[in-house]
Amino acid sequence: MIRNEDDALLAETIRAVETAGKTLLARFRTTPPPTTLADLLAGIEANDAAVEDELRQALLASLPGSSWASDEEEQGKLPSGDWWVVDPAEGNVNHLHGRSGWAVTATLVREGEPILTAISVPLSKAIIMLGAGLILLPGCKPAANDATALLKAGDARICVAPEVEDTLREMIAPKPDLAKAYSVTFSDATLESYDPQVHKALCNTRVTVQGPGGGLIDHAPLNISVSPSARDDGQFLVTAQGIDAYHQQLVDDNAERAEQAASEEADKVAEEKLTALVKPGWLIGRWVGAKAGSDACSQKGYFGFVRGGVADFGDGASFRWTMQGRRSA
Repeated sequence: MIRNEDDALLAETIRAVETAGKTLLARFRTTPPPTTLADLLAGIEANDAAVEDELRQALLASLPGSSWASDEEEQGKLPSGDWWVVDPAEGNVNHLHGRSGWAVTATLVREGEPILTAISVPLSKAIIMLGAGLILLPGCKPAANDATALLKAGDARICVAPEVEDTLREMIAPKPDLAKAYSVTFSDATLESYDPQVHKALCNTRVTVQGPGGGLIDHAPLNISVSPSARDDGQFLVTAQGIDAYHQQLVDDNAERAEQAASEEADKVAEEKLTALVKPGWLIGRWVGAKAGSDACSQKGYFGFVRGGVADFGDGASFRWTMQGRRSA
């Protein structure tokens, strides 16, 4: 269960892991890589000791009444209450060997459910945050032209900013005829994580695509990345994993509809030609396509005349026809 004060708690958690990350960064590549198991274990213990006490004090002080659980020691379900699950030096072996791939992580678990997480990756100067007030509420749509400011502030509403959603729509239906004929809407958006160092937001949403007449084409999750443009200040870049598949669905559906419309139009033209061909002035009746039964024209007043054949219109189209009717008086 998320509480209002968890927003402030997330900020405290970020400060704590960032401080611990700076301590580990100061120790990075200051000693030769371990060559024996004993040296490796000693290095791991030394790294943990360098940051764990200060990290524990900061996190426990940020949430009075909470408990501490190192993820390297705790196994199974945690007891009731608020628990900090922390790895003071995740990827310790990489750190000791002078490689990338190490970080400081801290997660608050409440009644068995993760509430928030902060991760410091010092080598990339990244802080990754998840949870707390990052979940979007219905109806919190921001005003237009606010996307850049929202992105820089790490505001969760970046995920539903009109400019972001309009960009996604253009990626799914880039051609005017597609944009006009198909409806593309988004729902259930959440901010999965935000990196304040590079102002990059990762969002989850659901996309609903409807065709002409409101027929449902697709309703599925979509992962979005929003980040500042490296080329144009004040602009942003939107990418979405798998969005090409939604675009292709629209192209295929539109082509199928166009083919069906063309077929119906061809049938209509052929019917007009056939009617003119087989209905002379001395005959009262109507033509019946080959798929219809022989009695399709057997209506009251039609009797005494049956005629059939194949009409070739010279343009590759031909129809088998049957006519039932009566001679005029």
